[in-house]
Amino acid sequence: MAGGRRGPAPEPAAVKKAKGNSGRRPNKSEPIEAEAAAAVAAIDGATGEIQPPDWVNPEGRVIWSEIAPRLAAMKILQSIDAHTFGRYCQDFGRWVQLQRVLDNEGTTYESESPHGKYTRGHPAFMQADRLNRSLISMEADFALNPAARQRLFAARAQAAASPDLFNPSSPRSAAEGQSEKSSPIGLLN
Repeated sequence: MAGGRRGPAPEPAAVKKAKGNSGRRPNKSEPIEAEAAAAVAAIDGATGEIQPPDWVNPEGRVIWSEIAPRLAAMKILQSIDAHTFGRYCQDFGRWVQLQRVLDNEGTTYESESPHGKYTRGHPAFMQADRLNRSLISMEADFALNPAARQRLFAARAQAAASPDLFNPSSPRSAAEGQSEKSSPIGLLN
């Protein structure tokens, strides 16, 4: 039996919140999330701008400066995520460096042995391929690919449009009027 968790990967809190609570199950994490959000806001300070960790390479800093403000505006990236997103930017920077090496030296090289000449794959190509796979995995976590972004937007739209039968201020309850308030059968129609 393999170790680790079974089932789908857990969703980030922002995605869960965007999807809403369709099952009406009590959510014990909401007060904790509110406290965490307040703590994050206090850490971010007056600027509200999330800074990259010091160890991010120059190429990664370029990626950070292009993407981080957009993710923060979408409420996907918070200061608590700085190191995780920093790793993504660092790996992306390394991938860029490896691509430059491959552009200059090619994806293969020749080596000689007692049995003749062989064409082999460049070591940078294999490293870039591993980084590429890792980047694809991390991009889904930060909604940096079209499919993940579409799922997030669809979940947010569904949460905003879904009527809440038990909340009198919901769009459905207001549209149905007073007749249903006087009879419990009105909810079943």
